[in-house]
Amino acid sequence: MDSVSNIMLSLIMFSTILLGLEFKGGESFSIFSKETITINNKLHEMQLGVHCKDKKHDLGLQNLLVGGNFSFKVFPNPFMKVTQYFCSFVWIGELKYFDIYMQARDEVDCRNGCYWQIQESGPCKIKLRSHDCFKWNKALRGNHKRDQGDNTTLPK
Repeated sequence: MDSVSNIMLSLIMFSTILLGLEFKGGESFSIFSKETITINNKLHEMQLGVHCKDKKHDLGLQNLLVGGNFSFKVFPNPFMKVTQYFCSFVWIGELKYFDIYMQARDEVDCRNGCYWQIQESGPCKIKLRSHDCFKWNKALRGNHKRDQGDNTTLPK
């Protein structure tokens, strides 16, 4: 009986701590935060098809006109830096892939949202005073397995 009481007391204390973190100093703070990812079509006079997903969520195909945006929420893992979303990008004559959100790479930059501009040369993450441009992931080969040593996550 004492062990059940101790477990219940521990659960109540843990819940109280989490609730306290949620409302720390009257601000909206949570260890279970969410980040908004926005993708903007900066292709020169071309429509952009965007298909993003992670291991469990498929966000479907989005068609963006020139200058158009697509936004979605990411819920980073509060315990390990493993959350990752990957997208395929298609426009006339091209099919490209990129890991649009990698928690280990983007968590700090994306606390107030991540804004990506998609250009023919690659995606650029726009920051307050600068931007980081990246190369596209390596092209898929044959059986669609992840290349060792490549930072690419491939769709199923």
